[in-house]
Amino acid sequence: MSVDILSEINVIGDWIYFATYEENINGIVQEMYKMKTDGTGRTKITNDKFGEMNVVGDWIYFTNQNIGDTDQGKIFKIKVDGTGRAKLNDDISSRLNIAGGWIYYIDRTDSLKLYKIKTDGTERSAVN
Repeated sequence: MSVDILSEINVIGDWIYFATYEENINGIVQEMYKMKTDGTGRTKITNDKFGEMNVVGDWIYFTNQNIGDTDQGKIFKIKVDGTGRAKLNDDISSRLNIAGGWIYYIDRTDSLKLYKIKTDGTERSAVN
């Protein structure tokens, strides 16, 4: 069993996808892991630091929080095995929610407006 402080817990099939986190001078830093529901097979998925994550099918969608990275705050996706990492937008994003092939999020650089994009990063549009 894990003894870390956990957040962002997603259970898909026999796997638990989760974040370990700690607070530091830059805020909360999270790292992405997975392990089997019996507590075995713990594996770090990526070295990316992130703010939020959602697991849908074979993909994990997350906001990049790598300090000093020009893509900080942008939405990325990565396969659950740690491959296929791709940037999906150029907005400073928060409050991710994925439904029906769309990612809904708040654009923090545009008066906190609600936007949506397809899970492949195309068709960005304002919702409100």
